[in-house]
Amino acid sequence: MKAEDRKVIETNSLVHLGQKLRERLTGRNLYYLVGTLAIVVGAILLYRYLTGEKSKARDAGLLQLYSADTAEKLKQGMEDHRGTVLGSMFKMQLARRMLLGEQVAARDLKLLLLRVAR
Repeated sequence: MKAEDRKVIETNSLVHLGQKLRERLTGRNLYYLVGTLAIVVGAILLYRYLTGEKSKARDAGLLQLYSADTAEKLKQGMEDHRGTVLGSMFKMQLARRMLLGEQVAARDLKLLLLRVAR
């Protein structure tokens, strides 16, 4: 019997809370709530979009570095990514290619890209 009474009291309090909330959320307050929710959802979606675009751009740069098999492509990559870490990686790979030769530089590049991917 006591458990049933507690359930009735709890149900009544939830109904009472719902009624008070419905009374308060009329007119201007409802617009404020919906507007705030819309702004928060929009901000979250914008953040996810921008981080996805940044990730795609970084991946495209790494693919460009991986596919750069001539000194001209490496120099072009240095120009495209000037002032970034990726530009320094292009410069480092060009220096390795000039000093060590083609085959050693290609092997080092694959190892470097594996470390960056982790």
